[in-house]
Amino acid sequence: MDIFRDGSENLREINLFIELMMELYNILIQSAEQALKKQVEDGAMPSGHNGPYFHPETSIRNTAHWLIAFLKVYKITNEKKYLIASEKCLEYLIKNKPRYNYCHRFSEGFGGGDKCNGLIGPSWVMEAFLEFSREFKRKDLSEVASEIFLLHKFDEKLGLWHRREIDGKILPIDWTFNHQLWFASLGSMFDKNLYPEIHKQVEIFIEKITENFNIYSNGLIWHPVAKISLNFKGLKDFLAKIKSLTIDNEKNVNKAIGYHQFNLYAFSILKNNYPEISFWQSEKFRKALKFIESEEYEKGLINNKYGFDYNVAGIEMAYILKVFKKDSEELQKKWLEKQFKRNYDFRSNILCKNTDDSETLSARIYEATRLDNIDLELNLELPFVSVIVPVYNDPERIKICIEKLLEQSYPKERYEIIIIDNNSSDDTVDIIKKYPVKLLHEKDIQSSYAARNKGVKEAKGEIIAFTDSDCHPAKEWLENGVRAMQSEKADLVAGKVSFIFSDKNDSFEICDSIEHMQQKDTVMRGGSAATANLFVRKNIFNEIGFFPNVKSGGDGAWTHNASKKGYKIVYYSNAEVFHPTRKKKEILEKKIRIGYSNIPALINKNKNWTKIIFSLFLGFLPPVRINLSKIKVKKTMSLVLVVYYAKWLGHTYYNIGKLLYIKDKILFKR
Repeated sequence: MDIFRDGSENLREINLFIELMMELYNILIQSAEQALKKQVEDGAMPSGHNGPYFHPETSIRNTAHWLIAFLKVYKITNEKKYLIASEKCLEYLIKNKPRYNYCHRFSEGFGGGDKCNGLIGPSWVMEAFLEFSREFKRKDLSEVASEIFLLHKFDEKLGLWHRREIDGKILPIDWTFNHQLWFASLGSMFDKNLYPEIHKQVEIFIEKITENFNIYSNGLIWHPVAKISLNFKGLKDFLAKIKSLTIDNEKNVNKAIGYHQFNLYAFSILKNNYPEISFWQSEKFRKALKFIESEEYEKGLINNKYGFDYNVAGIEMAYILKVFKKDSEELQKKWLEKQFKRNYDFRSNILCKNTDDSETLSARIYEATRLDNIDLELNLELPFVSVIVPVYNDPERIKICIEKLLEQSYPKERYEIIIIDNNSSDDTVDIIKKYPVKLLHEKDIQSSYAARNKGVKEAKGEIIAFTDSDCHPAKEWLENGVRAMQSEKADLVAGKVSFIFSDKNDSFEICDSIEHMQQKDTVMRGGSAATANLFVRKNIFNEIGFFPNVKSGGDGAWTHNASKKGYKIVYYSNAEVFHPTRKKKEILEKKIRIGYSNIPALINKNKNWTKIIFSLFLGFLPPVRINLSKIKVKKTMSLVLVVYYAKWLGHTYYNIGKLLYIKDKILFKR
């Protein structure tokens, strides 16, 4: 994508949001593209830690999930790289197939005390083998899946399966209902003619399901199997089970809400393979299905660590609606939009936000592979922005600047204004105190960059917007800067600086307007920009440090360094501020300051002294060219000549600044 934008975006701001149109399959494709970068040579995908449970996991689970996601994206795009990635996942699973059960976690989990992750671990591996087998008619893979299934001892009387540990030991029955249900649902995916023994067990599970499946009075599905085991490992185990059913009831309800749609998703798989069973019409099941329409359920998912942020509740809800509710496309869309607005990172193009376990959550995008390609309107909540403005003895212009900032179109509750006074000796501070802004003081270091650094340290926003006290931000400045950052997935955005001329419109003003703060040019040439109009993600300061405490040029050096380290900087013309052109005295004083700061910057760039002295010599020569295209007034020969003179004089003062640095810091070491 071109880093230069003129402002025409396929985005529109609505109140607190940016509306972005995307298709579900585009999100799948983007996620798979990012996941390709994470796949290691042997085919494994990064492991997680079982979400909120924080069990250190092996790569088996996420590799199985991504196998299915890569396969779906290959079917959508017909791009072979996704098929190759899926095959590599498959090879990893086959190569690491144990004699008994796959190891899913390195340490024993809660309650069950196993490394196979109950029945749910093997279910996920079987699902991957079966999906690949079905797509490419690989009977050998369905055979592998059937071996895994039949490893697990089935209790026909209870209609439930035992767990099988990685060393082959038969463990007690898995009393977590969703584990039993998912195991049965994946069993229902086997070919009935080829695997009658598996389907016999699944059908017994279905016959016994009304005994094993229970709900609260509102329809919420119990987390444990309805039949609670009476086999206790002593008094401690007995008291723990009693506690889980009584004292921790509220905790259990919260967990049940986070798993409600996870259960119904598995029921949806079962329904596809056993559509005619009477259970679907049972009062208990209909009540469980009805619960997802309730306000209690939707509210229960808010801040529920088992919901959107682990069990991809929005994706699971969309599939449930597809299977059980006709003409439900709008409702499917609603739930998908909730999921992606909350958890999809539009910068990294992967499902990884607001979660304890980004690797596992991103892999669970695979659950969307059973859905149709739905158009989504993703209203992205605008981030909180901290506007930072340093000031020194500038009462009149800071007044105008603050008033322009208070008039921004960006929602007032989504930004703060921080003004940092850098030892003003006039009434600047008194002027600032009249406005609803945050006032800070930088008294130790006389430098606008030191003042900005103080502001950054106090800022609450995830985005920092810099401007200067003599700038007039346009009404849509913040809105457009944030829009560019979101749409371009940028780390830094340099906005346009337009110049305000005095009535005189003299040669130095014209020279100022064509030479200084040419943001588009500096972004293109060296990945640098001026803080007169700059948006930065705050985390970059944590990663590369703050501005250097220099008199001038610290912004160019810092942004150039950020670009070199791989942070993406873009120019966006619609994020605009207006800056008064400087007069002759101001220009020449600033040229000296910039020149003074240039020598240490060159040293930091590993420039040797031969090159520095040579550049100093060239700087005193007359300019080779002048960019006449940027002169907006009528071009006459006399005007061109005086602008040429102004530019030469500016370059001369710039080099005088360099000489002053050499005198102060090197010759006399002041």
